[in-house]
Amino acid sequence: MKKTRKLDPATTGAPTKNPTRKPTKTPTRKPTKTPTAAPTFAAWSGGGCPKQYALGTSYNMGDAVAFDGLVYKCKSVSAAAAMWCGMNGYEPKEGLHWEMAWERLGSCTGSITPTTSPNYSTLADYGGCPGPWETKGAGDSYEPGSKVSANGLVFECNVYPYNQHCGQIGYEPMVDSGTPDAWKNAWTVKGYCEGSMSPTSAPNFSSLSLYGNGCPEEYVSGTDYNAGDKIAYTVSSSPKRAVVYECKQGGPSGWCPEPAFGPGKTYTEMAWTKKGYCEGTIAPTSSPVVFYPDIPNCMNEVTVINGNITTVASEPIVAYNSAKTYKAGDIVRIGAKKFKCKPYPYTGWCNQAVYEPKLEAGYWSDAWTTDGTCDSAFPTSTPSISVAPSLSKKPSAAPSLQPSGSPTTSKKPSLKPSTSPSLKPSLKPSTSPSLKPSASTVVPGPGNAERQ
Repeated sequence: MKKTRKLDPATTGAPTKNPTRKPTKTPTRKPTKTPTAAPTFAAWSGGGCPKQYALGTSYNMGDAVAFDGLVYKCKSVSAAAAMWCGMNGYEPKEGLHWEMAWERLGSCTGSITPTTSPNYSTLADYGGCPGPWETKGAGDSYEPGSKVSANGLVFECNVYPYNQHCGQIGYEPMVDSGTPDAWKNAWTVKGYCEGSMSPTSAPNFSSLSLYGNGCPEEYVSGTDYNAGDKIAYTVSSSPKRAVVYECKQGGPSGWCPEPAFGPGKTYTEMAWTKKGYCEGTIAPTSSPVVFYPDIPNCMNEVTVINGNITTVASEPIVAYNSAKTYKAGDIVRIGAKKFKCKPYPYTGWCNQAVYEPKLEAGYWSDAWTTDGTCDSAFPTSTPSISVAPSLSKKPSAAPSLQPSGSPTTSKKPSLKPSTSPSLKPSLKPSTSPSLKPSASTVVPGPGNAERQ
């Protein structure tokens, strides 16, 4: 228990009548007279307010939305940047990075006034009407030049990249569903029509040329496509029409397996190149497997550290393998040519198939450097020429024009007598008489008498 001490007035004296310290007359800090006024923005050119922004919506370049009485437009920097417009963190005004995705256009009130009907006197008569507009789902879209009809008018789908909007909700011709005149970004009024005609939603193939001797395999979303792969994308089933696309080289090839970059999608042109149209089918051809035999004398010295002992060992340099993980300084070979993986920051590309080293120029040089050649164990590409003369298999075509300088002397008599007698007798008679008289007959003549 705390004890209290009593003060004795005799010792402490009488209390003071007034306090020794006076309070301040006014506070030391005054509030501001008027609050800061909120910023104001001029009304935007579109009139009323477009559709309210909704997080998670797939917005496209140029889409306009309303948020907190202001109008914002999804930026048209690129099709890839437009993907941010519906993502968390990019919400107009409130998102941390909203200015990377949206552009503020101004303030708005009320709703948008519908567009007026076009003046028919300036439109061409298209005769019968093509088919009506319809929503295109995933993996499908209108091709540039496709025509539809609405309210007695003919509309033509615009060229890439605007054709990607032609089948999307919010871009239906003559309909403003929260985006003022958005359909004009995708469609162009071409004329007026009456009645019906054959639908012309299939693409205009007059701008494409026939490619190859048949159609490659049909595109399948999610397939692991690589640079240079070709696929067929069917755009019309009746009549059967297909377009050939080729997966682009380099970095863009990494997008080819992504569904959002497939043919007929918003970002097709970023990953695929349109080559032409195709007819019929072709037998699929698998990629050839290049065989690189082992080269016994193609070695690389590596340093091996085991505790305090450091040794240098030799290991064979093997052919590049896309399934292996490479690090800076690793050496591979293609045939007898050696390649070395570059240091950071290029090392990561060494493990990507698109940067596989090749004997010809390509993107591989961003990840690899050449490192000489192995001592070749293969034969030379050009055979050596023999210096020995070749023996002719046939005699010369014509005989010589003159006899040889001297006749040859035969050591043996000829096997057969000559076919005709010699014109002159031999130079010398025989050295011995014949054993029998010659059987000669004397021919009678003048001055000759036959002896009896």
